[in-house]
Amino acid sequence: IHIDIESVVGGRYRDLTRALKSLYLGKEQDLDIMVVAGINNIGDGQHVNDIIDEIIDMQSFVKAHSATSTISFATVMFPPKFCSLYVPQVNKPTWDPPEGFINRRRDIECLNAAIKAINRSNDRISINMHGYGVRTDRGLKMHLHETNRNCRVWRENIVRQKLHLTMGNKVKVMEKIVKYFEANC
Repeated sequence: IHIDIESVVGGRYRDLTRALKSLYLGKEQDLDIMVVAGINNIGDGQHVNDIIDEIIDMQSFVKAHSATSTISFATVMFPPKFCSLYVPQVNKPTWDPPEGFINRRRDIECLNAAIKAINRSNDRISINMHGYGVRTDRGLKMHLHETNRNCRVWRENIVRQKLHLTMGNKVKVMEKIVKYFEANC
């Protein structure tokens, strides 16, 4: 089995599609792709319908490349930099959004629902990135409050800058990707 990991730092779905086209367009082998992306689209304030169009564009490229190529999309995380979830009163002061903060929670929820539907329509499963850094308590979704240095989810220390996973969590994502390919390819 040959595995390539392509990374476009700061990239969006459309940038990954361009990278796929330039790297794999002339190759004849089938492609089995897992895409972990979308947070930069959200961060740019892109409308959810436009993001979904970019996903469908990428999917169309893969299907046009070969009828037996596959693609699956991971759901998108809920980083505190871009969304505000329920905050218990005890911790509220440190989690208050700054002036001008635009809560993208609903956008991420809609995007994740679309990603799950796209994956289902292709008989693909997704890696559930939306579970990283959040927990549900009595039906309320909230960010994890990191009290132990060894349990940190986000690389950043300041709450409203939290966007990138710690290295340990990146390794966990890679392990999930490996399991995905072991089960599906």
